[in-house]
Amino acid sequence: MSAIRDNVLAAKVSDALANDPKLKSASIVWVDVASGVVELHGTVDFPFQAIHAKKVAMSVPGVKRVLADLTIEPEAKADDEKIRIEAEAAVGGTPGVSLKDVGVHVKDGVVTLVGTVRSRAEETAVTLAVSSVPGVKDVVSDLAIGEVPPEEAAAVVDDAVLKGMVSAAVADRGVEILDDETTVVSSVAYLRGRVNTEKEKALAEQAAAQVEGIRDVSNELEVGLP
Repeated sequence: MSAIRDNVLAAKVSDALANDPKLKSASIVWVDVASGVVELHGTVDFPFQAIHAKKVAMSVPGVKRVLADLTIEPEAKADDEKIRIEAEAAVGGTPGVSLKDVGVHVKDGVVTLVGTVRSRAEETAVTLAVSSVPGVKDVVSDLAIGEVPPEEAAAVVDDAVLKGMVSAAVADRGVEILDDETTVVSSVAYLRGRVNTEKEKALAEQAAAQVEGIRDVSNELEVGLP
């Protein structure tokens, strides 16, 4: 009788793991259960997936303990720009959510959503949609809940255009950003890369802040040699 219960429990755990969007790229090939103790065997792409898999298994009613024998075998690092494009498509495909109101920022596979949605349900829906994009490690929601004023929606300037304007403004100040990963999300400029001096770091921030359409600057530039 105990063996039957364990087999049923193993099936439930397997289903829970297979249906979790954060484990989409994982390959958990064997779930073994003995007297309510679950053993997970297989591979995952990232350390957080191993931790998350244990949490998912532990959440299944009847599970007493979870042991994970999961090997971390990272895939080739997904390109952040590719992830951004696919994440934006996921945002645009979410009912009731518009790319005019929600911006996407990606850094090392972690997606940050910024902007405004009309309800908590829309926030949940768009977060789940983006989390299913291949290569996404995690989704952070910085979304505000509420109606978007028409005047604000009309004032949104294309982030790609703003990024070009920011880069030109920084270059006009005589500052060269090495390993430049500067981006603009919802009119916020994120300065990323490396400069030679603290003065250049400050000049870059000043230049970006003066670009028309930029509402804030996050200066994450590093100074000196790597």
